[in-house]
Amino acid sequence: MKKKNILTLISIFFLSLISFGYYLKFSPFAYPDTQVEYDAKIGMWHKKNFTGVIAEECYRNSYEFDAKGMLKSTYNYDSKKKDVILLGDSYLENLMLESENRIHNLLAKQFNNKYNFLNYGLAGSSPVEQLVILKEKVNLNSAKYVLHLVTLWNDLKGVNAKNLDPLARPKVYIDFKTLDDYTLFPPRKKNLYDGIGDVISGFGAYYFLVNSLYYIRDIIEPEKKTKDSDMDNKHDLPKNWLQLKGAIYQTNKHIIEYGVEYKIVISSKHEENGKKFAEFLNKQNIDYILLDKYVKEKKLELESFSCDNHWNAKTLLRISKLIQKVGLIR
Repeated sequence: MKKKNILTLISIFFLSLISFGYYLKFSPFAYPDTQVEYDAKIGMWHKKNFTGVIAEECYRNSYEFDAKGMLKSTYNYDSKKKDVILLGDSYLENLMLESENRIHNLLAKQFNNKYNFLNYGLAGSSPVEQLVILKEKVNLNSAKYVLHLVTLWNDLKGVNAKNLDPLARPKVYIDFKTLDDYTLFPPRKKNLYDGIGDVISGFGAYYFLVNSLYYIRDIIEPEKKTKDSDMDNKHDLPKNWLQLKGAIYQTNKHIIEYGVEYKIVISSKHEENGKKFAEFLNKQNIDYILLDKYVKEKKLELESFSCDNHWNAKTLLRISKLIQKVGLIR
């Protein structure tokens, strides 16, 4: 095929893609854009000054990020008050919920706006990336607490580079030899794949392209879809546990330098792993609450959306009340 014909086909493809994207974006069938972009320190971070939509079978909701890529709050930031920094993955980010039902806004209301609750949750991140987020994005000079949500079934997988999905956005990685001996590997440099993703991420077609890639991958390599799907149910994971403990240990070490208190909320689907992690936190003198133990004792459940298992508004309200009730934050 002649070079001219190849260029023509490529041009037609991208023009068609852009046209299809605009149609989806401004049609009743609009699909969500991606909420992240390339970040040289973390690999990905929220788009700045951005309004988007997140949608699944059982929910559809809008969200808004400010000039720092932070989720906007239902209240105004007050520089006279201390900050509570929230770290975690999509279970903390809560994009699938209305703004008033996201955990940072629920906590602000629960504590009568005593603190500024700042949500640094990032979907797809683990405590390894969250440690870098803390160091690169967060000003701890005005903070009183760092409140960290650890979802063991996600985090025991995400902290190990062997489990990183090659189709996903690049990520920073820290390889721990011991709790104090580690090497930080910056995210790979932005490549053509990332650039194309950033360009087309503002179009509705992005949703279809990404899901098509995963669909094709799952057909070619079906074992990847189920492999290590529930890491919290696997117990012989020495490297994964070292990675998780190293990230938490270094997070605590960094926080202590600023005189800030570190608090952890643990969610574990399996009692054995929850106890194992709690034992480590006890040795480090880090305060925590174990959600699963609490709901079991109270004969409750962590209710979630039927289509993707993210916690619903009722569960997050229950968690915010528990944090106040047990005095994790005062």
